[in-house]
Amino acid sequence: MASGCIVAECPICEDWVFEDEWILNQYDNVVHERCLKTRNNNNKMNHLLNQEIQRLEKRVKELEEQNKSGQMTLF
Repeated sequence: MASGCIVAECPICEDWVFEDEWILNQYDNVVHERCLKTRNNNNKMNHLLNQEIQRLEKRVKELEEQNKSGQMTLF
């Protein structure tokens, strides 16, 4: 439970940051430690999802070309 003085407003969640729950991000903004961790995890997940999207788009193009040429393979 947060307690003490309000230090700042978190730019990530836009909630008050209390003196016992703050950390500085790479731009020296006061943020909740939990928000920074969640945001970093979200960035990692977004990167992995974008890689998977690119892989799947490439596979779809391969399958479409195979379908046009009549050489359809599933794997």
